[in-house]
Amino acid sequence: DVQYADVPDGYASGEYRYWRSSLTNLQKAVDWWNSENGDGNGNGSISFITHLGDLIDGKNTKQKGQSESSMKLVLSHFERSTCKNIHHVIGNHDLYNFDRKALYTQLF
Repeated sequence: DVQYADVPDGYASGEYRYWRSSLTNLQKAVDWWNSENGDGNGNGSISFITHLGDLIDGKNTKQKGQSESSMKLVLSHFERSTCKNIHHVIGNHDLYNFDRKALYTQLF
């Protein structure tokens, strides 16, 4: 899970969380997928990408408009992938930020 929020990385529930740094990790993943996928015309080794939920963190709900801008930012990183067969699973943190209808509009 990316679980991005534009807040400093830090501890939550006794675990260190990488909210802001998660974008760097996503960028590295997309760069790697692209290097493995060649030209993106089905000639590479990546057939599909599945993200297993929690694109953004629940912390985004604390500031008006933050959920929308964070989701847009995270999805823009996925859009850089040469593999366009991308599937997103809706996670609980996604539902803290949006209702199902809004998520379907953004993700599917």
